[in-house]
Amino acid sequence: MKRNLVILMVLIALLTGCNSSNEYNSTSSEENEKRVAEASEFDSILWINEGYIRVKKDNKYGLIKNGGEVIIEPKYDYISDYMGENGYRYFEQDDLYGYIDEEGNVVIEPQFDDASLFEKDGTAKVRMGLTFYVINEKGEILGIAN
Repeated sequence: MKRNLVILMVLIALLTGCNSSNEYNSTSSEENEKRVAEASEFDSILWINEGYIRVKKDNKYGLIKNGGEVIIEPKYDYISDYMGENGYRYFEQDDLYGYIDEEGNVVIEPQFDDASLFEKDGTAKVRMGLTFYVINEKGEILGIAN
Protein backbone atom coordinates (compact mmCIF):
# COMPACT_ATOMS: atom_id res chain seq x y z
CA MET A 1 0.00 0.00 0.00
CA LYS A 2 2.78 2.42 0.95
CA ARG A 3 4.66 1.53 -2.24
CA ASN A 4 1.61 2.27 -4.42
CA LEU A 5 1.09 5.61 -2.69
CA VAL A 6 4.71 6.61 -3.31
CA ILE A 7 4.46 5.57 -6.96
CA LEU A 8 1.28 7.58 -7.41
CA MET A 9 2.80 10.64 -5.77
CA VAL A 10 5.84 10.47 -8.06
CA LEU A 11 3.63 10.04 -11.12
CA ILE A 12 1.43 12.95 -10.15
CA ALA A 13 4.50 15.15 -9.81
CA LEU A 14 5.85 13.97 -13.17
CA LEU A 15 2.59 14.33 -15.03
CA THR A 16 1.34 17.60 -13.60
CA GLY A 17 4.08 20.05 -14.24
CA CYS A 18 7.55 19.00 -13.16
CA ASN A 19 8.28 18.89 -16.85
CA SER A 20 9.18 22.25 -18.38
CA SER A 21 7.54 21.40 -21.70
CA ASN A 22 4.34 23.35 -22.38
CA GLU A 23 2.98 20.34 -24.26
CA TYR A 24 2.55 18.43 -21.00
CA ASN A 25 1.69 21.36 -18.75
CA SER A 26 -1.29 22.27 -20.94
CA THR A 27 -3.17 19.06 -20.15
CA SER A 28 -6.11 19.20 -17.80
CA SER A 29 -6.13 17.76 -14.28
CA GLU A 30 -8.66 15.15 -15.37
CA GLU A 31 -6.35 13.95 -18.14
CA ASN A 32 -3.41 13.76 -15.72
CA GLU A 33 -5.48 11.83 -13.18
CA LYS A 34 -6.50 9.37 -15.90
CA ARG A 35 -2.84 8.89 -16.87
CA VAL A 36 -1.83 8.29 -13.26
CA ALA A 37 -4.63 5.76 -12.82
CA GLU A 38 -3.56 3.94 -15.98
CA ALA A 39 0.11 3.99 -14.99
CA SER A 40 -0.64 2.68 -11.52
CA GLU A 41 -1.66 -0.61 -13.11
CA PHE A 42 2.03 -1.36 -13.74
CA ASP A 43 4.06 -3.45 -11.29
CA SER A 44 7.08 -1.12 -11.53
CA ILE A 45 7.57 2.39 -12.81
CA LEU A 46 11.16 3.42 -13.49
CA TRP A 47 12.25 6.88 -14.65
CA ILE A 48 14.30 6.97 -17.80
CA ASN A 49 16.21 9.93 -19.20
CA GLU A 50 15.18 11.40 -22.53
CA GLY A 51 11.55 11.93 -21.43
CA TYR A 52 10.47 8.29 -21.21
CA ILE A 53 9.37 6.10 -18.34
CA ARG A 54 10.08 2.36 -18.43
CA VAL A 55 7.25 0.33 -16.92
CA LYS A 56 7.02 -3.31 -15.95
CA LYS A 57 3.98 -5.55 -15.65
CA ASP A 58 3.97 -9.34 -15.27
CA ASN A 59 7.75 -9.40 -15.84
CA LYS A 60 7.43 -7.63 -19.20
CA TYR A 61 8.71 -4.12 -19.99
CA GLY A 62 7.10 -1.27 -21.88
CA LEU A 63 7.58 2.49 -22.35
CA ILE A 64 5.42 5.51 -21.75
CA LYS A 65 6.30 9.10 -22.57
CA ASN A 66 6.73 11.53 -19.70
CA GLY A 67 3.29 12.97 -20.54
CA GLY A 68 1.59 9.58 -20.11
CA GLU A 69 1.29 8.39 -23.72
CA VAL A 70 1.88 4.64 -23.92
CA ILE A 71 4.49 3.98 -26.59
CA ILE A 72 4.93 0.24 -25.97
CA GLU A 73 2.64 -1.89 -23.85
CA PRO A 74 4.65 -4.18 -21.53
CA LYS A 75 5.56 -7.05 -23.86
CA TYR A 76 9.35 -7.30 -23.94
CA ASP A 77 11.63 -9.24 -21.59
CA TYR A 78 13.82 -6.13 -21.27
CA ILE A 79 14.18 -2.62 -22.71
CA SER A 80 17.40 -0.65 -22.28
CA ASP A 81 17.39 2.32 -19.92
CA TYR A 82 18.84 4.73 -22.46
CA MET A 83 18.70 5.47 -26.17
CA GLY A 84 21.74 5.27 -28.37
CA GLU A 85 23.02 8.26 -30.33
CA ASN A 86 20.54 7.44 -33.11
CA GLY A 87 17.49 7.23 -30.83
CA TYR A 88 17.37 3.42 -30.81
CA ARG A 89 17.05 1.30 -27.67
CA TYR A 90 17.85 -2.37 -27.56
CA PHE A 91 15.24 -4.79 -26.29
CA GLU A 92 15.15 -8.46 -25.42
CA GLN A 93 12.50 -10.91 -26.53
CA ASP A 94 12.79 -14.68 -26.16
CA ASP A 95 16.51 -14.45 -25.25
CA LEU A 96 17.40 -12.46 -28.38
CA TYR A 97 18.09 -8.73 -28.74
CA GLY A 98 16.85 -6.29 -31.34
CA TYR A 99 16.32 -2.52 -31.57
CA ILE A 100 13.33 -0.17 -31.37
CA ASP A 101 13.11 3.50 -32.31
CA GLU A 102 11.75 6.42 -30.26
CA GLU A 103 8.17 5.60 -31.26
CA GLY A 104 8.46 1.95 -30.27
CA ASN A 105 8.75 0.54 -33.80
CA VAL A 106 10.99 -2.48 -34.22
CA VAL A 107 13.79 -1.34 -36.53
CA ILE A 108 16.07 -4.38 -36.15
CA GLU A 109 14.40 -7.69 -35.37
CA PRO A 110 15.64 -9.69 -32.34
CA GLN A 111 18.51 -11.84 -33.61
CA PHE A 112 21.50 -11.15 -31.37
CA ASP A 113 22.63 -12.86 -28.17
CA ASP A 114 23.66 -9.50 -26.69
CA ALA A 115 23.53 -5.87 -27.82
CA SER A 116 24.87 -2.41 -27.02
CA LEU A 117 23.65 1.11 -27.72
CA PHE A 118 24.46 2.79 -31.03
CA GLU A 119 27.41 5.18 -31.06
CA LYS A 120 27.80 8.55 -32.81
CA ASP A 121 29.27 6.84 -35.87
CA GLY A 122 26.00 4.91 -36.41
CA THR A 123 27.34 1.53 -35.30
CA ALA A 124 26.68 -0.79 -32.38
CA LYS A 125 28.40 -3.89 -31.07
CA VAL A 126 26.39 -7.10 -30.84
CA ARG A 127 27.20 -10.66 -29.91
CA MET A 128 26.22 -13.77 -31.81
CA GLY A 129 27.48 -16.90 -30.13
CA LEU A 130 30.97 -16.18 -28.84
CA THR A 131 31.78 -13.53 -31.45
CA PHE A 132 31.20 -9.77 -31.21
CA TYR A 133 30.29 -7.91 -34.39
CA VAL A 134 29.79 -4.30 -35.45
CA ILE A 135 26.43 -3.56 -37.10
CA ASN A 136 24.94 -0.53 -38.82
CA GLU A 137 21.49 1.00 -38.21
CA LYS A 138 19.94 -1.50 -40.64
CA GLY A 139 21.28 -4.44 -38.61
CA GLU A 140 23.81 -5.37 -41.27
CA ILE A 141 27.08 -6.85 -40.00
CA LEU A 142 30.02 -4.62 -40.93
CA GLY A 143 32.73 -6.79 -39.42
CA ILE A 144 34.11 -8.38 -36.28
CA ALA A 145 34.40 -5.98 -33.32
CA ASN A 146 37.78 -5.21 -31.83
